[in-house]
Amino acid sequence: MIVLVKDSKEARWLNKVKAVATSESSNLNDVVQSATNDKGADVALNGLGASTGSALLQALGVGGRMAVYSAAVAGREMPLDPLTFHRKSMPIIGVNTSCVDAVKGATILDELRSLFEREPHDWRATLP
Repeated sequence: MIVLVKDSKEARWLNKVKAVATSESSNLNDVVQSATNDKGADVALNGLGASTGSALLQALGVGGRMAVYSAAVAGREMPLDPLTFHRKSMPIIGVNTSCVDAVKGATILDELRSLFEREPHDWRATLP
């Protein structure tokens, strides 16, 4: 697990993760690439919204997936370069759980679990 935290003070609380990046250093992609031998992350969980979205996308590897489960803190508009999704074979999945109650929302997210637990697909591995 690689964790992005606000600053070095928050980083000191973490002792069971593979690597820690801090937003004050803007070093997420460097930390992820180093920790994964330049393969990138398989899954990114974005609970902040636009402020971390671009950095998380950059840190994902081929076939990587991002779940955005909140955008309350840092805005909703995030630039998306279609070429990034194309080159990294990344799917885009949107789920609106705000229009259902918590139980139904949890059920929907649980049904989507397999999309995030699977191994990332790298179509390049099938080329001769």
